[in-house]
Parts: sequence; C-alpha cells; structure tokens
Amino acid sequence: MKIKKDDMVKVLSGRDRGEKGKVLSVDRENNTVTVEGVNEVFRHVKRSQRNMQGGRLSKSMPLPVAKVMLICPTCQKPTRVKMGLNAYGKKTRVCKKCGAAYHIRFNPSKADGVCDKCGGETYQRADDSEETMKSRLSVYEAQTKPLISYYQKAGLYSEIDGSQEMSKVFADITACLGK
Repeated sequence: MKIKKDDMVKVLSGRDRGEKGKVLSVDRENNTVTVEGVNEVFRHVKRSQRNMQGGRLSKSMPLPVAKVMLICPTCQKPTRVKMGLNAYGKKTRVCKKCGAAYHIRFNPSKADGVCDKCGGETYQRADDSEETMKSRLSVYEAQTKPLISYYQKAGLYSEIDGSQEMSKVFADITACLGK
C-alpha cells in the first residue's frame, strides 16, 4: 500500500465519489484508509454529562484502498507511482516524463506510479540493480575514496551527514559552499 497518513486522496467510487480529503489513518491489515469528511456516519446523541451539547455527531468510517487514489500536490490530479530501487539499494520512485527521482522514505511522491511535477509515469531504471550498486561502490572505494585525504589536507573537504532530513542536508551543503 503506497498511501500514507496525511496524503490527499480522491474517492473513485461509492456515494462520496469525486470527494477529496486528507487521510486520517491507514489500516494495512484490513487494507483500508479513513479519509477526513468522507464516508461519514451520523449518530444523534442526547445531552449528558459526557456530552453537554448533545446533537448530531459524525464520524468518518474506513474505505477500501481500491476506492481512493492519491492526489499529486503539484498538478492536483489523481496519480500513480511505480516503485524501484536506486543505486544504493533504497526504494525510490522515478517519473518517466521528467526524470524526477523519488525516495520512498526521504522524498516520496504523493501518488503511486505518477510524478508529482508533471503527472508522468514513474519507473525504475534498468541500471538500478543490486549488481550495478555493488560495482559502483567498489569503484568508489578504489578511485574516489583516496581523494578524501588529499582534499582534507588542502582544507577543501567537508563531511555532511546524508541520513538527516533532506532540508537539513541541503542547508549543510549550502553552508559548505558558502565558505
């Protein structure tokens, strides 16, 4: 299931067809999502100590995932994203039209199989395999890693923790380039 909490979705079928809303919760076991303001049930409640106002209460009920589709935050259209692995073995989403890359954890696209920027289909490149990754890492170890000591001695080397949030990594890079 590619839908996560706080994603915007559009209902594809049922009495709320065409409605859009924010995902409040995801139940992976039952393959359902609860969407804010969609598939609501109402209950009339008398005044009590627990509910001083009384009246009509509403509650959003879960929908099957098959009845909703993610909405691209850029083009505001329902979209899909294809899953793949990048050169480092991490799951990514890649758009076929514009080449935008999506990381499953750090930079996920909002829609499954669809690019957030242009609405095109995403795919995994043929050279993004485990064998390619191992080959690239061995080339790095043999050819690139020895350069680190050279640039450290010249005072031109900065180390940045790439496992941080993307905005923090970007801020660290810009700070290094500003030196």
